[in-house]
Amino acid sequence: MKYLLIMLAAMAIVGCEDHAENWNDKGRIYKMVDIDAREDFSIFCDKSTNIAYLRYWQSESKNGFTVYYNSKGEPARCSEIQR
Repeated sequence: MKYLLIMLAAMAIVGCEDHAENWNDKGRIYKMVDIDAREDFSIFCDKSTNIAYLRYWQSESKNGFTVYYNSKGEPARCSEIQR
């Protein structure tokens, strides 16, 4: 829970636009799992780097995309994520 709060704070500071539909290699990054029932939080995987990313989505103006960290504070590998 502590790490989720840290990530949310980081996303509040650094915002990103969600342009996943514009990426040329659509098979490279894919949604692995939704963390909540409303799909506000989702985990994506980058196949080429095996790094997991957290996406927060509330609306067109309230969203973010950042690296998902494991309990050691390191970028999580896609293989570490439970589906």
